[in-house]
Amino acid sequence: APAARRWRDRELGRPLPVHRDAPVRAVLLQYADGATDLVVVADRAALDTTALHAFTARLLGAEQDTALTARTAATSPPAEPGP
Repeated sequence: APAARRWRDRELGRPLPVHRDAPVRAVLLQYADGATDLVVVADRAALDTTALHAFTARLLGAEQDTALTARTAATSPPAEPGP
């Protein structure tokens, strides 16, 4: 349905907050006909593709051997200085 597609696209395009406390956002969209879409968005510095897939699988209740790991320090951006 066009309305569902627009809602899903809007969620996919919504930026993550800039602070590091929320590197992942998961939103469950529920439609009037009972269908649902799970939209998961992550900061690439926090979760690489494999970790994002593992995170999403766990949200859906799948048991998976893949560890949830962030990228290595060599590929991650430098941490911002604290207060």
